[in-house]
Amino acid sequence: MLLDREMDHPLVDKVRQALTGDTAWQAPPQIDDLHVWRVGRDKFAVIASLASDDPSLTPAAVRQVLARYAELAHVSVEVNRPGDLRKLQAPPAAA
Repeated sequence: MLLDREMDHPLVDKVRQALTGDTAWQAPPQIDDLHVWRVGRDKFAVIASLASDDPSLTPAAVRQVLARYAELAHVSVEVNRPGDLRKLQAPPAAA
């Protein structure tokens, strides 16, 4: 997991907790990458890369959860499905 902490701001911990502690999802996602940075006086941007096989965890759902933080001016979310990757890497079935 890569966490960008160019600043020591409480918002970073709030975002991380919102991503992993929200009860709307069956299981907390894995945070593969998280960047939070200042884009204005009191405004921040977030880029998050998450891994989860929970179909209810979508970029739109994550943006909705993070909408509670008015100071987030831009939120970009990527959700990877580890199960899909495992299917692609599985050897072909014997005929």
